[in-house]
Amino acid sequence: MNHRGIAFLTILLVLSFSSTPAGALWHQGGNLICDEVSTQRYIQSAPDGAGNIYLVWEDYRSGSGPDIYAQMIDNRGNELWTSGGIAIATGTPNQWEPLITGDGAGGAIIVWEDFETGPVYGIKAQKIDADGTPQWTAGGVTLLSGSSGYTDLKLISDLTGGVIVAWYSSVSGNYDIYAQRADSDGTVMWGASGTSPCTETSIQQQPELCPDGTGGAIIAWMDSRNGNLDVYARRIGPSGSIYWTSNGVPICTQTASQSVNSVVGDGGGGAIIIWQDLRNGTSDIFAQRVSSGGVAQWSSNGLPVCLASGNQNNPGGVSDGSGGAVIAWSDDRTTNTDIYAQRIDPDGTGLWTSDGVAVCTERHMQTGPKLIISENGNIIIGWTDCRLIEYTHYAQMLDLSGSAHWATNGVHAGHTTYRTSAFDMSPDGEGGVIFSWDSYYSSTYDLMAQRVERNGYWGYPSPVIADIRDIPGDQGGSVDLAWYASRLDPWPAMAISHYTVWRAISHPDAILLASRGATIIESISEIAPQKDRDFSAEELSRSTSLPSPPDIIRSEMAGSTTIFWKMISMIDAYYLDSYSEVAATLFDSTSASDENHYFQVIAHSGVPSEFWISETDSGYSVDNLAPVVPLGLAGEQSYSPEGIVLTWDPNTETDLSGYRIYRGLTDDFEPGPGNLVASIPDTVYMDDGWSWEDEWFYKLAAVDIHGNESGYALLAPSGITGEDIPDAPLATFLAQNYPNPFNPTTTIRFGLKKAGHVSLRVYDAAGRLVREMIDREMPAGDHAEPWDGLADDGSVAASGMYFYRLVTSSFAETRKMVMLR
Repeated sequence: MNHRGIAFLTILLVLSFSSTPAGALWHQGGNLICDEVSTQRYIQSAPDGAGNIYLVWEDYRSGSGPDIYAQMIDNRGNELWTSGGIAIATGTPNQWEPLITGDGAGGAIIVWEDFETGPVYGIKAQKIDADGTPQWTAGGVTLLSGSSGYTDLKLISDLTGGVIVAWYSSVSGNYDIYAQRADSDGTVMWGASGTSPCTETSIQQQPELCPDGTGGAIIAWMDSRNGNLDVYARRIGPSGSIYWTSNGVPICTQTASQSVNSVVGDGGGGAIIIWQDLRNGTSDIFAQRVSSGGVAQWSSNGLPVCLASGNQNNPGGVSDGSGGAVIAWSDDRTTNTDIYAQRIDPDGTGLWTSDGVAVCTERHMQTGPKLIISENGNIIIGWTDCRLIEYTHYAQMLDLSGSAHWATNGVHAGHTTYRTSAFDMSPDGEGGVIFSWDSYYSSTYDLMAQRVERNGYWGYPSPVIADIRDIPGDQGGSVDLAWYASRLDPWPAMAISHYTVWRAISHPDAILLASRGATIIESISEIAPQKDRDFSAEELSRSTSLPSPPDIIRSEMAGSTTIFWKMISMIDAYYLDSYSEVAATLFDSTSASDENHYFQVIAHSGVPSEFWISETDSGYSVDNLAPVVPLGLAGEQSYSPEGIVLTWDPNTETDLSGYRIYRGLTDDFEPGPGNLVASIPDTVYMDDGWSWEDEWFYKLAAVDIHGNESGYALLAPSGITGEDIPDAPLATFLAQNYPNPFNPTTTIRFGLKKAGHVSLRVYDAAGRLVREMIDREMPAGDHAEPWDGLADDGSVAASGMYFYRLVTSSFAETRKMVMLR
């Protein structure tokens, strides 16, 4: 039987395979990214825009000084390049402290400090594609080469495929701010030594910058020209032109010191500048918005973000996507150092609780917050946390109203055993975040990474398809789909309520189903949990009177391709390690079509928005059962028309296609295309080429719709019924020539009821006489006259259709034949 419907009848099996999934995926405590000899540290990350993450670090494996290495991982924890990473910059003596940003086209740009021979300090950059292949000059483009030291290197994308870096250096005898840009081709745009937005005497340091939206940047820095540290800013255009007040627009010149910490684009060509400020005797958080023309938009010297008691330090900021910013900082208003956050709108108004919402107030110390905006518009804040004594990393997701979406005081995103130092984080492409950090173990640093997915769980607790197998001994139409449960299914989590199984369908099939009333969903969260349905899989298995569940269709993007999925079953979770489901297929694999079917399994919690999709896997079904050998094969000779009539009993298989008849000269002949007489759906066949003299053997097989052929029923000459050919036929006849078509000889058989004059002639298609075969008296009986394809004049007849005509005193008949040269 060939099943083509949707099977909602669930078969739940406890499988015997191991409950530990195969493959990379994520591991509790993080995945090891690199543990080459010696130390790897200062890891930095950048997203590629498709859910993968670039990682770059300082690597000491060579033993001669640090080099720059990189790796790419996907959001399932798989390393996409060579294990241990690929070399970006190596050489004598040192390359260190790399930074990275995406290029906006799926690649990344890496910038590092380079200590060349001489010695000469330099800054270099390299663009790589998704395969890790360098796109710029071998060894990197030189952004700066000089004998003076520089420090505090920062970089951003210029949003046009290039990169902008900033630093401060003592080239002119005191520290000044410098910047350099390389365009998408690696061309250095702002001179060999970069350009300086400020050459004021005294000290300028700690630059922070953001894109200006035109290929340039807005840069802010700390400035001591007034005797204490203030905040100044300027804008640099894409060609290196410097705008706003000479040597910088004063952002904050309040007494005491200000330390700039973050610059966030406002989406309109301006920026929100964030700093910690000592004007009130303790460290507070202030901000100012500056327009694209360099005009401050808020109160002189900025607006307070937080004036709580104690000190607020190390603020970080990110755009809120609406012209404002979300700011997070370390806060010791209580006995511990905690993490707080605030959102400010384009007017500088705080939108959350006064002095910020508490992100984490766990015991001990939390410091160094970093922020990203996720694909769904929420803000993810990560920080270094020592609640477990050793430093590790935690994260929290806030929506734009300031409400936390993950566990109180954050979810753990790092290792619990080894000491860690700096960390970085990038969006995972699906609403979550991927952390990366260096971990100190056994006197060296290794590199780790961990994902916190959109619901706040580490890794990605999806089911894992273990196998999609054809079911042996069936008529096809279904496969056995086995999967490992989500790790949130078994005890002690027991957080999974049900699973849904999906099969990929074509776009035309999706349109057809939609026209027939299928439900098209935009989000998987629209699927109600199993226990809320009007009927369950168990009820379906007990009753045939229940209505069929509606078809449910969804789509997803795979790169630039839209894939359509149809839900084919839903089953309850039973806190097991693994499950199996008999899943219907649309067709079986045959020699004519060996395409696979593609499946996904989705784990659902009791919360509609919490679901986890397995990676896609494929398999196919096969009709493994051939029909039985046909029974009752018999043959009886026929004289009018002349030949043998073969008959047999019909097979009863529901997927039967028909029968094949083969003919040979011995009982052990091998059936094949060369001796195939006919393929027919019926149980009767007339072979008009048969004769007693040939003593042919027949073999008969049944065939199903997938090409499976049964064994053979045999009919020997001794089993053919009927009398011997009589001396004279009961009536004069003209038989079909054999073979037909023919090349070059055929035989024309005829029978005479009584003796008499006989004329047998061959004509061409135009009616012209080609050959007179017989023109004489002949006795009664059966006769056979060969024609060698020659005309009366001895010439060779051409390919084509011919007619042969038999005429006696009381009979005349014409038949056609075909010659193929």
